[in-house]
Amino acid sequence: MVVIGMEMNLYQFVIMIPYLELISCTHVSYIFGLLNRTVAGRKQ
Repeated sequence: MVVIGMEMNLYQFVIMIPYLELISCTHVSYIFGLLNRTVAGRKQ
């Protein structure tokens, strides 16, 4: 039972990897957008 649970968790994790990458990419672009806005605001 434990082995089957581990395989299911691994399967779910493999499925989640693209979603995690997409979320992290959107977060990175959002953070860079905030940084660019703050830098532009300081320049003005």
